[in-house]
Amino acid sequence: MSCYPTGAAQHGQTGSTRCPASMSRYFFNIYNPRQSPDDIGTDCAGVADVRAEAVGTMRELARGDLLEHGDLSSMTINVVDGNGRTVMIVSLAASVTTVIGSSLGPASVKET
Repeated sequence: MSCYPTGAAQHGQTGSTRCPASMSRYFFNIYNPRQSPDDIGTDCAGVADVRAEAVGTMRELARGDLLEHGDLSSMTINVVDGNGRTVMIVSLAASVTTVIGSSLGPASVKET
């Protein structure tokens, strides 16, 4: 992957990273359901790298917040370029439905 964070707020970097001339800056705005706009951006070589960065970020988010606060959860990353145009949207939704009573123990079977 050829993406480089440009500020201290991303990936534990301190300071900014200069990008090669062939890279563009993309902003990974996160909605889960809180809105977390990316004001710093990440330099990526192209759409394949943007996809890898967005999917990796979604994977990290899913490990932490998914279904932590209820039985329905959704997350979206809206990636925009330096001109504010949407380049990619990555979404993930999950839900939990309890099917048997209020406990998750084994189902009971009545013999007749």
